[in-house]
Amino acid sequence: MPRVHGPKDGHILTAKFNGKDAQNLKGIHGIQSLVLLSIRGKEHCAGEYLGAIIERALAGPTKPDPLSADKLYNAKTKKRQSKSDEESEKDNASEMDTQSKEFTTFLVADKVSWHNLKPMTADLAADEKAELERQALALGDDYLQENLTQFLLPFHLSIHEFERLYELVRNTPGEEANNVLNKLNLTTEQFTALRQAIKPEYSPIDAKIAVINQLAIEKGKHFKIVRWEEWINSDPDFVENQQELIECYKQDALKSKIEEDAQDFAKRHKKEGGFDLWLHRSRGYLTEESPAVIWLSAKKGINCIIYPGEKLACFQATADFFITHPSDPAKPLQIQVDKPELLVNWLDAYFTRSYSREQLKQRFDMLMGDSDPTSIDSPIESEEQATSFSVKRSYHSFFSPDEKRKFQSLSKHKPTGILPDIVIRPLSNGGMEAEDAQMSAVKKEVEILLAKIMSLREPEMQKQAFNLVETALEKAAFQLENNPDSPEISDATHFSHKV
Repeated sequence: MPRVHGPKDGHILTAKFNGKDAQNLKGIHGIQSLVLLSIRGKEHCAGEYLGAIIERALAGPTKPDPLSADKLYNAKTKKRQSKSDEESEKDNASEMDTQSKEFTTFLVADKVSWHNLKPMTADLAADEKAELERQALALGDDYLQENLTQFLLPFHLSIHEFERLYELVRNTPGEEANNVLNKLNLTTEQFTALRQAIKPEYSPIDAKIAVINQLAIEKGKHFKIVRWEEWINSDPDFVENQQELIECYKQDALKSKIEEDAQDFAKRHKKEGGFDLWLHRSRGYLTEESPAVIWLSAKKGINCIIYPGEKLACFQATADFFITHPSDPAKPLQIQVDKPELLVNWLDAYFTRSYSREQLKQRFDMLMGDSDPTSIDSPIESEEQATSFSVKRSYHSFFSPDEKRKFQSLSKHKPTGILPDIVIRPLSNGGMEAEDAQMSAVKKEVEILLAKIMSLREPEMQKQAFNLVETALEKAAFQLENNPDSPEISDATHFSHKV
């Protein structure tokens, strides 16, 4: 399944989280999420993809689609109409409280990446391991700095605005402080909290992350950026038992899955240093990562883990091994909960590109411009895009299945009779006296129609919409060609279903 859908030149990128585990979270409120971020080798964990993940995660990882949301809203509205004002206020307060309990942790897997830097040596000296960990942390610094802009999206802050705020927080604020605070809608107390979030021992990038995390608290954004070392040291039980947890991976139920995933990773990266090297690295990486991600997340009550990739077999095995029901036989280090299915559900991140309003307008202007409409190429260029946005029909289709798709002249078409319940009737002039004003209105309506069709998520729905429009235009063209003076088509044309 493609990781990214939609036109490659679309300016708008959105994320959606899917997976068979998602069904376990239906109807669950106050979801606790962990977004796992790889610092190298995973483009969908960085840049605009990261930005899309952040925005989607904070909107709610299992947020219903717009249609479901509308139905839910209508149902709630009807229910509240039968309630007193006092009861309605209690419902509103309850919903806000539920939303406030949702929280997202963005875990930057930096220090653990030292495994991906180590040589084939079986045993490393302590100082050699420390040096590799230092290099991994430096890569983590670079990752965070390069993606700082994405973590500012929830605040609608530019990197320039944040850097200005950060300098004020780090240094003694001058006269310009009030202007900046007013612009960012920060109180003096909030500014003081930002200053106190920075510890003397912090590196520059850690200080910036601390400011962002504190800003999230002050603005009620319910998320936190956490680096690997902070994560594994955040729970005393994990700190105490980490080595014992790792020893469990010598048991076949866990070891076999580590080997399975390590072999798969090594095959995919063998050209970057050899199969044996990456097998060696992956075994160590996955053995350290699995309990830190799955066991510790379950211990913290994390409901879902979000990542742009499939769930590893060793992650599933870890969950099955350690997360149990109270009625199950006791095991060392197990986490017993009444509903194990509510913990560490895996959500795979997928992305959709779409055209911005400006892009739609440009394409609309091309279609409605002075150039010959028979020579305008369709915006669909790749086969993947064609699958999503074009309608493959017979030889006379406006959206031709040929490699170069052309918009053909309307007058060449005869009605196909696909939708016989479509009729044409005149629109009122609505006070418009000039034809150019009418044309402007028509262009606006077409632009809105294109935007609505492009916004449909399902390709089948897009095809139905294009079929509907094409059939109506064919009928209009046929009527215009055979009866050009008909008063029914002298004005802008309106399509409607028969009553």
